[in-house]
Amino acid sequence: MCGIFGYINCGVGQSRRDVLNVLLNGLRRLEYRGYDSAGLVCDGAAGVGEPVVIKRSGTVDKLAAAVWEAVDTDARLGAEVVDAVMQNHVGIAHTRWATHGAPSPLNSHPHASDSTAQFLVVHNGIVTNYKALKAMLTGKGYTFETETDTEVVARLLKYLYETVREGGEVLTFSRLVMHMMHALDGAYAILVRSTLFPNEVVACKRGSPLVLGLKGDVRELPSSGSVEVMRGSLSEQAGYNTTINGGGRRLSAGGSAPGASTSKRRKLATGEGLSPVSTAVAVAAAAAGSLSTALNGGGSRPNPTTPKAVTASPALHNEYFFSSDACALVEHTDKVVYMEDNDVVHVDAAGNLHLYCFGAESGAVVTNRVIQTLELELQQIMKGSYDTFMRKEIFEQPESLTQTLRGRLVKKSTGPATSDGTGSGFTSVFPLNDLDMDDVPFEVQLGGLNERMSDIRRSNRVIFVACGTSYNSCLAARQTMEELAELPVSVELASDFLDRRCPIYRSDVCVFVSQSGETAETLDALHYARSHHALTVGIVNCVGSSISRLTDCGVHLNAGGEIGVASTKVYTSQVVVIIMMALLLSSDSRSKDARRAEILRGLAQLPSRVEATLAAVDEMMKTTAHKLKDQQSILLFGRGYQYATCLEAALKIKEVSYVHTEGIHAGELKHGPLALVDDKMPVVLFASCDATATRVHNALSQVAARGGLGRMIIVGCDGDAEVMRYKDSATLVLVPQVVDCLQCVLNIVPMQLLSYHLAVARNLNVDQPRNLAKSVTVQ
Repeated sequence: MCGIFGYINCGVGQSRRDVLNVLLNGLRRLEYRGYDSAGLVCDGAAGVGEPVVIKRSGTVDKLAAAVWEAVDTDARLGAEVVDAVMQNHVGIAHTRWATHGAPSPLNSHPHASDSTAQFLVVHNGIVTNYKALKAMLTGKGYTFETETDTEVVARLLKYLYETVREGGEVLTFSRLVMHMMHALDGAYAILVRSTLFPNEVVACKRGSPLVLGLKGDVRELPSSGSVEVMRGSLSEQAGYNTTINGGGRRLSAGGSAPGASTSKRRKLATGEGLSPVSTAVAVAAAAAGSLSTALNGGGSRPNPTTPKAVTASPALHNEYFFSSDACALVEHTDKVVYMEDNDVVHVDAAGNLHLYCFGAESGAVVTNRVIQTLELELQQIMKGSYDTFMRKEIFEQPESLTQTLRGRLVKKSTGPATSDGTGSGFTSVFPLNDLDMDDVPFEVQLGGLNERMSDIRRSNRVIFVACGTSYNSCLAARQTMEELAELPVSVELASDFLDRRCPIYRSDVCVFVSQSGETAETLDALHYARSHHALTVGIVNCVGSSISRLTDCGVHLNAGGEIGVASTKVYTSQVVVIIMMALLLSSDSRSKDARRAEILRGLAQLPSRVEATLAAVDEMMKTTAHKLKDQQSILLFGRGYQYATCLEAALKIKEVSYVHTEGIHAGELKHGPLALVDDKMPVVLFASCDATATRVHNALSQVAARGGLGRMIIVGCDGDAEVMRYKDSATLVLVPQVVDCLQCVLNIVPMQLLSYHLAVARNLNVDQPRNLAKSVTVQ
């Protein structure tokens, strides 16, 4: 949930001022991941031997103020120093969401290994065995200033370095980090810089996201890459046992591990025989079009027992960026590599890139890495004319839904394959213009599911697994999936799914839904399902995310970048994608043709109906929010398709306005919640024109009989005569009518606006609600 950013310039002249601006702007792009505190490190006047660490509680802007104050007051960063051009430099930075230790400058990253900062570490994730490591290091004489797990990592690096050095060996930086990884349990992404390895940086990840951005000579690499896989236990290849007290392992120096030869120890220490990816060699051979030749310096792949020398190009001019999210890279480069679990990336002082994969215990290791081109545009992650990202993203929903549907909701034709990729027999219908939708035979195409669609249709059940807003979107579409696919469908909270160790079989389809594609519990549930050989499907918004890479097939939402912590446009796109999946599963069922046609027409109408809803209810929601701003609680009732709308609306209001809000199934009203209703309790009731309308109106009458009508907000369909009966006694929020299973998409829009205006009326930071972060990458 924290944000990591690193910038390394190699043979590219930059002043410290330039570097500091790059680091600070990178943190601003990542601030949605955490904003308890922030920190960074750059070289001081004495160069790499004098790292300057600046940390502050609060937002990145507070850190920036401290940085520029240091330029005025700290001789290590004075005017002459800060504007001097450096050809090589390593800067790392971090914005924090506290997991261990309260938000404070002391607990902020980077964390140092000692008073001289031989090693400096920034870290996203949780090291689960840090207490055992801390106890071991304390026994070795190390002291600690904080309660954080990251400080333990920094001290551990120093201990490992000293231990191996005492044995007469000199580790490469990347090998040292691999020893560290062998000792750590948990999920993490880590950047390390060191005065012992000047102008070098090592990054590694396991379970937390990390993206490498490439700029300069390295941009000429072909769009693929090989990774040298280091298999086996480091403890078996090192000159000491890497085992830790309390976890069945212990760190102790001296002696050889059983079966470990001196030759094997020397190779581990020097990195011999591992042939890392070298950009210098790769660039030299790029013209030949053979990446494998480039990576290995020509000829066949070297024998892993034979060292292969890699020489650096004297004319290398590279810039490297590391980030927890690609959104922080888009203004610098569009060439990225999404690091896989157990990857270790080493940028050496000459500007060469070395890429290793370590700790392949399961044997299922991806040995190719792809340089991808970012499709994200800078304007997508900027506020533009809006005051907040949340408001911007609410009003982007007509466009985000159009993008979700583009190339997927198609009309049948008899022509050849089209240029938009929809395939023979189909033509894209977006933008719709003046099409008469009653005359257009629509169909759905989801290319990411094509190869596995027959397997999905043959499954015995479908299990959706998600957290938060993504869970609510699955609930919203569950009924449609059951109706059309005629399969048992369950929706699971990822954390509860893991707690129960839910029985999973080969005949199951498990669908994992996540905006970021990095949600910790959802990822763990995915690994659990894979271990039971279920077919896995991913529905994510972030291209290249862990879920998108690990699932057997899936669909990208194409909703565009979402920065606001409270998800809005991604929710509506998730509902639409799951309903499209249901339509695709039922495409061979003649008995469902009429229902499918009704839903397909509704999908085609949806973007324009959302646009009309936004225009109609924005001011009304602002007025309503001012009436509710002093309330302590709000109740929301609905049933059928609108039960999920209740839950999502309640979540939005809680997230950004801090008002206790509860979404309740209207059928449960008499089973307890009715006791909360009186003439002072605000009640929101969703009364849509669907099969549950009669029962919802019964619930409305029960609330009215308890004096709740005066504080009631009824969300209904424009033109519904039954709802219009209450126009003089309750607040009516009327939205356009669409097919019943898509009405939830329109009904949530006023609630998104209400939550936004309620937070503004209460003078709260809409984009940075307290205690929350956008991407929940730790449990």
